[in-house]
Amino acid sequence: MKLFLIFLIILISFKKNIYAEEPIVKRYIITETGKYSSLDPLDADQTPNLPVARMIYATPLEISENNELSSLVLESFKISKNGKSIYFVVKKGLKFSDETPIQSEDVEFAILRMALSRPQFPVIDHIVGLDRWIKKAHPLNSKPSGIKISGQKISISFTKKMLNPLFRFSLELFSIIPKKSVDLLTGKIQVKEIPSSGLFKIIKQDSTSVVFKRTDLANKIINIPENIKFEYWPANSLPERLSTITNNDIVAGNESMYSFQQMEEIAKQKKVSFLPAARFADLDLNPTSEFFKEKICRQIFADTFRKSFAKVADKYTLVEASIFTRIIPGFMSIETLREKTFSKISNSQLNYCQIQLAKKPFQWGYVRSEKNTAFLEALTMTLKKLGYQGKKPLVAESRKELNTWFTEGKIAVTNGGSGFWAQDPIGDLQMLFTPNLHKSLDYVTQDKTLQKKIRKIRDNPSNKTLLFEMNQYIHDEALFNVYSYVRRFYISTYENQSLDLPFAITAPPPWQVFVR
Repeated sequence: MKLFLIFLIILISFKKNIYAEEPIVKRYIITETGKYSSLDPLDADQTPNLPVARMIYATPLEISENNELSSLVLESFKISKNGKSIYFVVKKGLKFSDETPIQSEDVEFAILRMALSRPQFPVIDHIVGLDRWIKKAHPLNSKPSGIKISGQKISISFTKKMLNPLFRFSLELFSIIPKKSVDLLTGKIQVKEIPSSGLFKIIKQDSTSVVFKRTDLANKIINIPENIKFEYWPANSLPERLSTITNNDIVAGNESMYSFQQMEEIAKQKKVSFLPAARFADLDLNPTSEFFKEKICRQIFADTFRKSFAKVADKYTLVEASIFTRIIPGFMSIETLREKTFSKISNSQLNYCQIQLAKKPFQWGYVRSEKNTAFLEALTMTLKKLGYQGKKPLVAESRKELNTWFTEGKIAVTNGGSGFWAQDPIGDLQMLFTPNLHKSLDYVTQDKTLQKKIRKIRDNPSNKTLLFEMNQYIHDEALFNVYSYVRRFYISTYENQSLDLPFAITAPPPWQVFVR
């Protein structure tokens, strides 16, 4: 009996020690989007995929919490004195999650695959020998003449001097995966699970969550959590779930997905940290819609929407129209932009477009979880002002579904958002309108006049007149209509210094907000 009691005490003590050592799971609650749809780096720019890519993949370069360039995989990186070449030296001894080594060829391949998929991407488009390489039968079996490898060293040469070329290689589109994971003939992923190269790997997931475990690479970073769990909450459920947030949780969101009154109430209950208002929200009109084929009707719709949004915004925020935000060269006030064309819209033109809206097929929709957004309130008001009494809106279950409806022409109007990095807004402008990058913007990126203006700006980046002309052109075409500058935010129950770091317009990697 005595031996049994001793055994029981030892067993209980053993169990307690196990539970005491079990790592705390930090919870990163995402309200801006649903679960990821792809782990292919070429899809990593899509909002649902981006946070996961930042967890599981390394990129050649990263932006540190101090807004400086750093790297997990490179020993060194530099630009040549003439600005026409960059050099990477890959660290030795790094491994993917499957224990295979990360080679210089894997880092190079991340760049090659992007170059083949989006040859007009900033910086990429000026790689020496790119045009000839793309025309080969199976380009991924070779490389452009401007890219060379010698041991751990990678060199990339450009046809002209490049401004801020290194930043581009910190984007998730350049995530590093094993070269062997891709079919070199098709460029498609050929493995069921892609080995990760970053600070975390996925260990468990279901339809509403993903659990990440720290890799050996992460052990070099002080205080990085061992386990982080992504949970996906519908945006409209956040106000009623605020009370469930604990000290181990960070909620990530975007204020454009809430009414201004909701954001005010959230800020009263929890600690809310905002990133700078360097992002813009945009109203997108699809010209394949019969009503939006005529520019004047697009202009009237966009103008009516901005006036409606002004009423919804009231005291909370300003209505804007410039694609360049106030901290970016090329910013223009809404009054200046509107003066050239929109102020000259006549009553007869307004009446004509109202008649066309009533006559022609017109369908709109929204995501169920975004029902209370300021955008949707302004859109509803716009349709009412223009006398629309047509079909009821379609209700999508996800942003992905809504975007698919828009790209396929099932709905005529939607909204989106983006932002420009203050150190290279011209490159970001080119990136945003890179053909074959964002499907929902195909109808904009195919505009030859737009692409010509972008190239002209890239060749003369200090010419503000060209920036103003571009801004005015986008505004007057009324396909891509900026209407407000918005902020991403984080919610916590405590003062988290990480959330107040100067992350510029980019959101920090999810793990970084937990490092105190």
